[in-house]
Amino acid sequence: MNDLSHIEAKAMAQSENIAGIKKSIQRELNKENSNPQKLENLKKTLRLTENAFARTQLMV
Repeated sequence: MNDLSHIEAKAMAQSENIAGIKKSIQRELNKENSNPQKLENLKKTLRLTENAFARTQLMV
C-alpha cells in the first residue's frame, strides 16, 4: 500500500470513529440517568479524534 492510500485509509477510519463517538454521546444524552463523567470522557475522545482527523487531512 502506498503512503497516500495508507493516509486515506487512516482518514476513513478516523471519520468512522468520529461518527461512532457522536452516536455514543447522543445515546448518553438520551439516557434518563446519564453519567456526566462518561459524557465528559466521550467529548474529550471526540475532540482528540477530530484533531487527529484534521492533521491526517493536512497530509493528503
